[in-house]
This record gives sequence, C-alpha cells and structure tokens, in this order.
Amino acid sequence: MAISLTTGSSNSGSNDWSDVWNNDNDLVTELDAIHDNYQTILNATSVLQQAVVAGTRFVGIQDGVSAANMTAQGGSVNGLFIYFDDADYTIASKTQKLRVRAQVCTNATAWSSVTATFGLYPVTFAGAADALTATLGTVVTGSTVAIANPSASTVNQGNSGVFAIPADGQYALGVVTSATLTAAASSFISAQLQTTHA
Repeated sequence: MAISLTTGSSNSGSNDWSDVWNNDNDLVTELDAIHDNYQTILNATSVLQQAVVAGTRFVGIQDGVSAANMTAQGGSVNGLFIYFDDADYTIASKTQKLRVRAQVCTNATAWSSVTATFGLYPVTFAGAADALTATLGTVVTGSTVAIANPSASTVNQGNSGVFAIPADGQYALGVVTSATLTAAASSFISAQLQTTHA
C-alpha cells in the first residue's frame, strides 16, 4: 500500500510546525491502515485426488498424508511449517489477531457428502534412524473453517474468523476430510495463516 502524505504545494511554509504535524498524522493514519490489513504468514497447498479416505491431513503434501515422513517427502514440503512466536509480530499499542483462510478448487466432479475442515495445528516430530516424522496435534481452538460439498468446477473459500493467539511453537495447516473423496474428483486445496493488528 502506498503512503500518501500532504503534498508540498498544500503546505504554505508559513506554519512549519503545523505542516509537520499534519504530515505526521497522515503517516500514522496510513500505517494504521496497513496494520489493519490481513497479511499472510504461512501458505500451504495440496492436491486431493479421488479415493482419498476420511482423515486429518497436512495441507502442503500430496494427498495430505497424515503422518508425513519428511525424509521421503524431501523438497515437496517447502512452506509446510511455521515456528510461531507472537513476539515476532508485536506492535506497540496494537493487539495481534490471527485467522485461517482456505480454498477448495474442484474439477468437473462435485464432492458428494464430503466436508473439508481446515485449521491450524501444533506439530510434533519423531522418527527412527534416517527418518523424520511430523504429526499433527489437536487443532487450535477457533481456527477451523469448513467447506462442504463444493460444486463441480468451482473455487470455494472461507475463513475461520479471529481466534486466540496460541502458545509459541511449531505449527502447520491441516485439513479434515469427512468421507472418502468422490470417484473422479480431483481438487486443489490451499490454506493461509493470516495476521492483523487492531
């Protein structure tokens, strides 16, 4: 967003301190508007194909496998995780807010009796020798957004609304599918963790 200040031609120069004060007020107004806008701090995308069964999955891995082996997935997990620390986003006299926004884009086959519920999840790590496994925990309260039965060849979207800032830690965007995906369905799903201040 461009910052628009009072132009020199509108400042006569006869009221120097008044002109400086007016410019400062304009700058504060513009910065407040920027802080009020939502900014994306994590974005993840996946493809869900037919016959994907009901379950909780990562957004950001092909078919969103539920217990992701990071070693096997390799470079395909870029953008999957964020270490969230609210201190990184602190602005004096402002209160940080978070929300999840999500999208389901469908092919020519509509979903039949299937709901995708997106949310923000804490992540834990483990793994045997030469393997690293990431597992989603319990979804952050208030972070979910459900998209039910998307029609054929459509873009469907929604957001969770504002939810409480979670504890510092490692997080990922996940999705719960309520039933096996419809035969012949192929869908692009995406989700974003967004922040703003008020």
